[in-house]
Amino acid sequence: MPNLIAAMSPAFAEAPAGKPARKNYSEIWTIYKPVKNAKQIKIITAWRYPGKSPARNPIPREILDEIEAII
Repeated sequence: MPNLIAAMSPAFAEAPAGKPARKNYSEIWTIYKPVKNAKQIKIITAWRYPGKSPARNPIPREILDEIEAII
């Protein structure tokens, strides 16, 4: 579907300096759509990914700017 955006956030904050990393790392993923003529979003789905997803191409700066303009 067009105009949908996927976003990820780690489920746990990074461990403080000098402390071991958490073993139960996971990620929270969402797919959302900006609502026309409003500074809101409509969440389509959300899920927890166990572990760390593989690295891919970084998000282009112009896409990040567009998301920031919506929020």
